[in-house]
Amino acid sequence: MPLRGWVELPGSVTRALAMAYRQPPEVRPVASGKASPSANEQHQLGLRPGQPVLARDTELRVQGQVLVRARSATPLDPHSRLNRMLGQLGRSSLGDRLFLARGKETPRRLWLQFASRASEDGYWGRQALWLVYGRSLLVQEYFAPVLADDAPPPSRYTARRLRRATLNPSWTPH
Repeated sequence: MPLRGWVELPGSVTRALAMAYRQPPEVRPVASGKASPSANEQHQLGLRPGQPVLARDTELRVQGQVLVRARSATPLDPHSRLNRMLGQLGRSSLGDRLFLARGKETPRRLWLQFASRASEDGYWGRQALWLVYGRSLLVQEYFAPVLADDAPPPSRYTARRLRRATLNPSWTPH
């Protein structure tokens, strides 16, 4: 896997990009709001057929170049704290919220999966299921092929931290 270092990064991709490129990436919202879930999202979030999600699609850019595409989805519930938080992120990093939060309601990553092959345009992906404010949040990140030329910054990577990570042969980034 040419982007293995990025795909297996245990922490915030936004922070890793900032370290690797010595400048914070631009978080560019592409779409946000009520959406129909993909078959993968419906399965991973345990949704009923026809149940909508609140989705947020973003790009992380450095010097105008898209390095990461991301999609976050959670069951639509206008009264949940998670839906409100996602709706208020704007150009802020979701990764910062997930990895920097502390206290009684610290978000928890339940599992992490890697795609078994790249998408048609060469992007490799990973997806993680998080528990945030007691609600499920599926985060999918797709890494641009250009990142294969750039090693991620040193991290606290250990095999122990990725024990729950699995290769999913049926999931391909789109």
